[in-house]
Amino acid sequence: ENNEVKAFADVQCRLYDDTLPVTTCTIPGSTEPEKEIWLIQHLHEVGAHDNASGVGTALEAVRSLKNLIDKGIIEPPKRTIRVICSWEIIGFLAHLCANPEIAENVVCGFNPDMVGPDLDKCRSWLQIFEEPHSNPHCIDDLTIDLTRRVFAHHPRWHWEVRPFMLNDNFTADPAIGVPTPSLIFLRDRY
Repeated sequence: ENNEVKAFADVQCRLYDDTLPVTTCTIPGSTEPEKEIWLIQHLHEVGAHDNASGVGTALEAVRSLKNLIDKGIIEPPKRTIRVICSWEIIGFLAHLCANPEIAENVVCGFNPDMVGPDLDKCRSWLQIFEEPHSNPHCIDDLTIDLTRRVFAHHPRWHWEVRPFMLNDNFTADPAIGVPTPSLIFLRDRY
């Protein structure tokens, strides 16, 4: 009568031991290999935008860097660059809980989550989520400056800086202490 839909479900479930895989690759650092910079993104979602785009962006970035290093066009990075892919939040959180020492030598991280849509088609805009005020880091300023330079060439595109939001950048929480800004295109019509 009033357009309500009622549904019932009988869910049979159980708790069991299992694993959440974490996929990682590195470009080794040349002078400070024990120091790392992380690119964190999540696998296992169905969307090309969320988050195959972030995974593809990170993998292409390290593939391009490795290619330029191998050809002698650029020097190897001083610090190791590590790409980490897992289930959104819970996979990487489980990995950190099981191996807390891996975060000890991380300088900062970067979370390219949902990147690269056609902004005109998707009617979307970039939101940069900064570090919490209790864990400030220069990576925020660098991210904002680089974004300002890229978007200067595309004046119709919109972007904004947002305060910390606990999401895939949860490593920025002071309990973990790895500054990790997120790039997320929200309000996507698809």
